Amino acid sequence: MFRVFERDFAGESPLYQRLSGLLAERTDLATPLLSAPHGQRRALLLFAAVQQILRVREPGHRLAEWYPSLGGTRSPRDPALLPAFADLVHQHQAEITEWCRSRTTQTNEVRRAALLRPALGFAADLVPGPLALIELGCSAGLLLVPDRYAFRYYNADRSVTYGTGYEVDCEARGAAWPAAASLPIVVGSRIGIDLAPVRPSDTDGVNWLRSCIWPEHLDRVARLDAAIEVVAEAAPPMIAGNFVDELAPVLDAVPPDQVPCVFTSHALAYLRSSERGALLRLWDAVGRTRDLIVIVNENPIVGLHAFAPDAVADDDLKTPVTAVVWRDGQPTVTVLAHGGPHGNYLIYGPWQYAYDPPLLRSEAATD
Repeated sequence: MFRVFERDFAGESPLYQRLSGLLAERTDLATPLLSAPHGQRRALLLFAAVQQILRVREPGHRLAEWYPSLGGTRSPRDPALLPAFADLVHQHQAEITEWCRSRTTQTNEVRRAALLRPALGFAADLVPGPLALIELGCSAGLLLVPDRYAFRYYNADRSVTYGTGYEVDCEARGAAWPAAASLPIVVGSRIGIDLAPVRPSDTDGVNWLRSCIWPEHLDRVARLDAAIEVVAEAAPPMIAGNFVDELAPVLDAVPPDQVPCVFTSHALAYLRSSERGALLRLWDAVGRTRDLIVIVNENPIVGLHAFAPDAVADDDLKTPVTAVVWRDGQPTVTVLAHGGPHGNYLIYGPWQYAYDPPLLRSEAATD
C-alpha cells in the first residue's frame, strides 16, 4: 500500500512521497492504521493523523520543520526525517491510533465544485423544478453551496466567470468550453450525509480538514478557510450516518415539486462493493418512479463504469464527472467532463453512453 502511495504522491507531495517510501520499509511506524476500518487503512489517513497532532498538540515538535503547511522548509531527503517521524509516532501513538480509528480522510476541496457545476447546469436544464441537492460524503459541506460561488474557467485565450460569490477557478483544457456551467440552477433544498460531518464551529473538525490537505498545498488551505466562511453563512443541514442507511429516507422527504439531485465527489471508493451496489439499486428504483439526477465525480471503476461499462477509459482521464438523469423513468448517462482529482482543471465533453449497469444486468439474469 505504501509503495502505491509513493507513486501516487510523485509530483504532488515530495514529503508524503518520501514518507511513503520510508514507511514501506518501517511498517512498525504505521501500526495506528490497524485501528481503522479495512477500507480506510491508507497512507493518507495516517499522515493526516500525524499532521493533526502537529497542529493541535505538538506544534513545536521538530517534525514540523518538514511541513510547509506548518512553516517548515527542510528537504524530504534530509536523513533526519525518519527519526523525527518515529519520535512523534512513539510519543503520541495512542492519540494517532484514536484519530485513525475515529476519522476518515476528508479532503474537502472546494475546487471540485467547478467540476460538478457543468453537470449541475446540464441536469437542471433537462428537468423541471428546483433541485434538492443531496451530497454523499459532504465532509464540511463545501460542495453543497454551488449557487453561492462564482466559477472562473480559463485557458490561454479566454477567461469567463459564471455566477457571483466566492470565486472558484478552474483551468479549461481541450477544445470544448464548459458552456453548461452557464446554465442556471435553482436550489430548492440541500442536505449532506457523512459519517462525521464537520460544522464550521467545530475547531478540531476544521483542523482535521486542514490536516487532510497535503502539506505543500498551501493554496488549498487558503481556499478551505474561505469556503468554510461561505458554508457558515449558508448553514446547510448535514446528518451523520452511512450513505446507504440514510439516503432512502432523505429521498422520500424531497417535496414533489423538487427534483432530487444526489452527488458524490471521491467518496464512493471508500465504500464496500456491496454498499455501492445497494446505492445503485436504490437510485434505479427511485429513478423509475420519479425524476432523479445522480452526479458522480469519481474514478471510472466506481463511477462511470458502474453505469456504462462499455465507456472508453483513457488512462490520462482519471475522473469522469458523470450525470445519470432519469426522466419519466428513462435513464441517460452523460459524462460532462474529465477533471483533475482536486478540481484544478477539466476537459469538457459532453460524451453520451448507454445506461447498462453490470450489477443490475447480472441480477436480472439471475432472476
